[in-house]
Amino acid sequence: MKKRAVSRRDGGLKEKNVSMSTRACLRFLVRTIGHHLKKGRYLQGIKHGNSIYIVVVLEYLAAKDHELDGNGIRDKKNNMIIPQHVLLAMRNEEELENCWLL
Repeated sequence: MKKRAVSRRDGGLKEKNVSMSTRACLRFLVRTIGHHLKKGRYLQGIKHGNSIYIVVVLEYLAAKDHELDGNGIRDKKNNMIIPQHVLLAMRNEEELENCWLL
């Protein structure tokens, strides 16, 4: 992890660890995804860029799915997402239907 300088009360600087997820402005944990990639032996060499790219794609798919689910429950005037809403939203969207092979 890279470190970032943070000011202290007594005037000195203290270094604070900054995670890859924080630096990339992501919510999913980059190190965890990278660990699973290494453990699963999907590639010979896993670099930080690989795990960051996969996390960005996963976050995009999750955001797209939540947006479609939200639109579906708004149409039905519900206030809670159930698995049926997720399935209907994914089947109605062409990009996600081809992606998940439902």
